[in-house]
Amino acid sequence: LAIDHLAVNSAANKNAIREAGAIAPLVALLQAGAGSKAATNAAGALWNLATSNDTNKNAICEAGAIAPLVALLQAGAGSEAATNAAGALCNLAISNDTNRNAICEAGAIAPLVVLLQAGAGSKAATIAAAALWSLANSNDTNRNAIREAGAIAPLVVLLQAGAGSEAATNAAGALWSLAYSNDTNKNAICEAGAIAPLVALLQAGAGSKAATNAAGALWNLATSNDTNKNAICEAGAIAPL
Repeated sequence: LAIDHLAVNSAANKNAIREAGAIAPLVALLQAGAGSKAATNAAGALWNLATSNDTNKNAICEAGAIAPLVALLQAGAGSEAATNAAGALCNLAISNDTNRNAICEAGAIAPLVVLLQAGAGSKAATIAAAALWSLANSNDTNRNAIREAGAIAPLVVLLQAGAGSEAATNAAGALWSLAYSNDTNKNAICEAGAIAPLVALLQAGAGSKAATNAAGALWNLATSNDTNKNAICEAGAIAPL
């Protein structure tokens, strides 16, 4: 827990913790499982250590963290360990293709999709949506795997929470990534009823991250897809855009 707190918002501390050799023992603590406070805190520490630090991301992956983090996801949305593991996996995947592939291959997508089912009031669901967003970014294999795991419908449900919801914001971001250059996903997202709640998020205005993500999702849904273009127009998107 002390390492977790030291790593928050301090790039120098994140580097110092890695250089002191903390990553390997933190990964070892994950093995104790979701019922262990030590494993829960270790996952939280790795979440913070991986934030905006490429060297730490690589070191955490090389230390073998991905498999035990994925195992912690199985504890479900009521588990702090699962929530922290989802956050760690999210940060490990950001702007790192090697880690994205490794996380997908370790079986993370299915349990992340299960976490979405807890709804917008759940921190686990909120972080799982962010993790799926990270995994889908710039990776068409993961985009297909996420759709095949059934993520689109629960992501669309999260949109209903509105622009003030981090869960809705992350869900819109995930749909933005899933719709990029993927016709099957574009059609599935439209068929799942995403357009109306995405248009509703636009109403929050230019200062809203939710509105920005919704605009990105609508842009990708409309690209080279006349059916979606018409549906987006009919849903009233033009005025708020």
